[in-house]
Amino acid sequence: MNHQELEKRLSDWNNREALFDDLKKIGDSIIPEVIEIASKSSDEWVKKVAVQSMSNFKTDQSIKFLTSYFGGEVGADTTLTKYAVWGIIESIGEPAIPSIIDLFKSPDKYARANAIMAFCCILRNSKTNKYKMNEVKVLENDDVEMVRKAVGYALNEPTAFYTSPYFVY
Repeated sequence: MNHQELEKRLSDWNNREALFDDLKKIGDSIIPEVIEIASKSSDEWVKKVAVQSMSNFKTDQSIKFLTSYFGGEVGADTTLTKYAVWGIIESIGEPAIPSIIDLFKSPDKYARANAIMAFCCILRNSKTNKYKMNEVKVLENDDVEMVRKAVGYALNEPTAFYTSPYFVY
């Protein structure tokens, strides 16, 4: 599938499931092309579908790309895409945790707070004990109140994230 065909199919909202199946058949070699389109397209729907297609891939490259949406404030041009990332990261599950933990050290306050949120969402559905909620304690003395509150929620009320006013997805 060439670049133009891929971009055209990404813009076809009604046939995205067929596209996702085709991308899965192509395999990991298509990831750089999808990332390029998602990064450069001016069409928010194309970006969103490209990001959604990444749910087929649990590679370091695709996970790092997805978690890159955790940083920065949400703007009108990124709302749909940022929101889509949450479900995808949660569906990827534990393979995404190392990239999420890396964001605990990010200079971007939104990335740190959103990383805590994603970490909690994944742990809530985890079937292993590989990671513990107390890993977020490294941020409990963060300079930013939003991040400290995220840690408090994570340690005391991890299911509150869906109603928390402190997070911007």
